[in-house]
Amino acid sequence: MIAVTNLTKRYGGPEGLLALDDISLSVNDGEFVSIVGPSGCGKSTLLKIVAGLLRHSKGSIALGGSPIREPSRDVGVVFQAPVLLPWRTILENVLFPLEIRTGQPQKYRDRAMDLLEMAGLRGFDGCYPHELSGGMQQRAGIVRALVQDPKVLLMDEPFGALDAMTREQMNMELLRIWSKYKKTVVFVTHSIPESVLLSDKVVVMTPRPGRIAEIIPIDLPRPRDLSVINTEAFGAYATRIRGLLNAKEDVTG
Repeated sequence: MIAVTNLTKRYGGPEGLLALDDISLSVNDGEFVSIVGPSGCGKSTLLKIVAGLLRHSKGSIALGGSPIREPSRDVGVVFQAPVLLPWRTILENVLFPLEIRTGQPQKYRDRAMDLLEMAGLRGFDGCYPHELSGGMQQRAGIVRALVQDPKVLLMDEPFGALDAMTREQMNMELLRIWSKYKKTVVFVTHSIPESVLLSDKVVVMTPRPGRIAEIIPIDLPRPRDLSVINTEAFGAYATRIRGLLNAKEDVTG
């Protein structure tokens, strides 16, 4: 679904800041891939390039075999904050991208309501963002990305601002949504346990310039729940990822 080959991103011209260096990565159809790494290593930059929001400097990147040069309706993005318009209801926020794209958002109202029900937000469609909790707002952001029926869902630390209990609940909610719709997901996170819990494979990145230290397949049975966190296999994956991150930090520090 996504093919990244020898990709480099440099800001500010040939002598500018090197953000990503020689990144090669493939993401299969329906796969859940997490990207972890220290702050400033280029995780969000890579996600923006996949989304078509940034141009890369060298190398190539393709979606379904076609080069990525601009934003695509096949790619939905969930940001770190829900970015909901405060003067619009939740339903109006969900339909907003389709309003911009088609001018006929009401044609998609039934699909939006079905997705809101799936996300546990049925009955809140007429509420405004400030009337919902942080977790509910983030679920609305996920629904807004899904209502366009994208092939790929890109998520940039969507749960980073939530408390630990709400974050765990959102992880379970995301797994349930992913299991139902089988979208291809690329998920950026700072949380090692979160990456292991959610993913089919975890991409571990080095400090800037961001390179791939290792890609780790996560061979844990699905469906998963929070009990998997207490297993020996889960702990081994988390320890391996933490060791890679600490080793890279020690080298650069």
